[in-house]
Amino acid sequence: KGKIALPGLVNLPTHGAMTLFRGYGDDMDLSAWLETRIWPAEARLTPEDVYWGTKLACLEMIKTGTTTFNDMYFHMDRAAKAAKEMGLRAFLSEGIVDLGDPDRAKAQLKRVDDVNRKIEAMKMDRIVPVLGPHTIYTVSKETLLAVREVADKKGYMIHTHLSETKREVDDCIAQTGLRPAQYLDRIGFLAKDVIAAHGCWLDP
Repeated sequence: KGKIALPGLVNLPTHGAMTLFRGYGDDMDLSAWLETRIWPAEARLTPEDVYWGTKLACLEMIKTGTTTFNDMYFHMDRAAKAAKEMGLRAFLSEGIVDLGDPDRAKAQLKRVDDVNRKIEAMKMDRIVPVLGPHTIYTVSKETLLAVREVADKKGYMIHTHLSETKREVDDCIAQTGLRPAQYLDRIGFLAKDVIAAHGCWLDP
């Protein structure tokens, strides 16, 4: 009585371990919040921090009826351990941010491969490794195309942020003459396996 049965909710996109940053810099513009608060704090996060932050996020999701979440962050093998222990279904992408640096891109793609192998070694159907190029303004065209190639070859899904801010759209138009979604489509990145998170500034 007074209850309802319904399918489990799916939460996406998430950055589960960021539960640890809740309330840190409220009411700030996104760019300023990221650059002055979050990115400096994230640089100090340990794998153990990500494990416990994700575990807290999982607990909160369970309490509110979520059974599946799609997450992009760092140390995702530790997030996978948390999801396994908490019993949730998870699609986990190790974030890729190359900032246009080819050496950094190479190192990050290797790290993603290592993390995804660790997740796959868990042999759990409910915990799925995903590729996670962060955004068009933090990931080079070359890396986006490398991610596309890996996804096609290995059958991974891709999780990226798209048109999250007006600044992203304006900068993309200035640099390429195209809006972000058009740009990703033009370079052959978009496909049915892409989860394009946010989409706050899309045109029809």
